[in-house]
Amino acid sequence: MQYHTFSEGEVEELLRASEGAPSTHAGNRPGHARERHLLLSNAELLARHEMMVAAEQARRARRRAEAADRGRRWLPGGPIYLMVTAFSTWSDMVEMGCLLLKSPQAQAGLSAMFVGSMAAEGARLEICFIAPRDVTMRYVQGGAVVRTMPVRQLTMLVDRSDRGRLRLHVQTFFGGVPVNEPHNGAVLSNPRGEEILGFTGFP
Repeated sequence: MQYHTFSEGEVEELLRASEGAPSTHAGNRPGHARERHLLLSNAELLARHEMMVAAEQARRARRRAEAADRGRRWLPGGPIYLMVTAFSTWSDMVEMGCLLLKSPQAQAGLSAMFVGSMAAEGARLEICFIAPRDVTMRYVQGGAVVRTMPVRQLTMLVDRSDRGRLRLHVQTFFGGVPVNEPHNGAVLSNPRGEEILGFTGFP
């Protein structure tokens, strides 16, 4: 089902309006696509990576403590390899965001977000999209060196927000290397953050 044919001007408007604005989804975190994934300096990329590694270490420590409290054995897993990426240009972010939002999986998910039994303000759609061309991104992964690489797998988190003209809020938008094969698809979550519907099978 076709929801809306987005223009690049609308995507630019959406990204700007979402930046720093609180989400309507669980947790009400502010949108940060530009702050965390656009034109970051080497120092900013490295600082983001260090922050994410520290957060993962804290998460593992909490799980270890919870397991100990329950008398269970905790398997810590392997080394922490997190990737932090940033678009190299604003025009790339806007162009790819527009193509992503016009994709079949995005259109199907947005339609479900606004029409039918699962429609609700605060619903979130996680959209995975294989870009039609390489997008040059700067990144840090598991070290202290910033590099560049071509990326095609892109991910955007979009929340339903009835406060703006487009009734959408972009929580974040980034690229990376998928753990498995690159794929096109989307997952819809309710306002509490529970996954309720998947959209798959797109070439």
